[in-house]
Amino acid sequence: MAHILESVEIRRLFPIYNKSQKGYLPQYGLYVYQDRMGYNHLAIVRIKTNQQPLMTFNTLVEGQQKLRALIDQFELCPRLCHLVKTSNCEELIPLGICVGRCQTKTEEYNEKVQEALVEMSHQLPSFVYIDKGIQMHQRSCILMKQGQVYGMGYIDQAVEISSLSTLEEALEPLPNNDYIRNLVLKHAVLNPEKCQSFD
Repeated sequence: MAHILESVEIRRLFPIYNKSQKGYLPQYGLYVYQDRMGYNHLAIVRIKTNQQPLMTFNTLVEGQQKLRALIDQFELCPRLCHLVKTSNCEELIPLGICVGRCQTKTEEYNEKVQEALVEMSHQLPSFVYIDKGIQMHQRSCILMKQGQVYGMGYIDQAVEISSLSTLEEALEPLPNNDYIRNLVLKHAVLNPEKCQSFD
């Protein structure tokens, strides 16, 4: 927990002589939005400060690879995922680049997009990492919610950890960044007995 708190403070205060974590942040994110015709679009764009991305990527190529995997698995339209620059898919269908899913009703296409988003959220872990607290009657907890660090704090030994909502109320929210996420995931892999998953 000390490393996490240090990372939060370095990014908040931005000290002059501590350069360890000032550097690189993920540059790209996966966003979903709806156009005027009612179709849901998936797009990999630079991270926006006022919107939380569904998933973050260090490079544009990494994001496009994930998007291509979703397109192949759920037969999404590459044009509506902004991987092909064309006004319609009529010339792409004979080439096999698009399967014509975007030619169907908006509700049918949007269901496929929703299936892809649900599948993607199932791939992101939700768990709590539990360790010893500062005092004998406490436990330290770090909550990961759908692949993002949600918060950390200390809870009493008597409190039963049975749901995400209980933990969300008890823990202090944290800003999410790659360093903290990787640190928690590394400890979770090394100490699986200290993790409690949520489905």
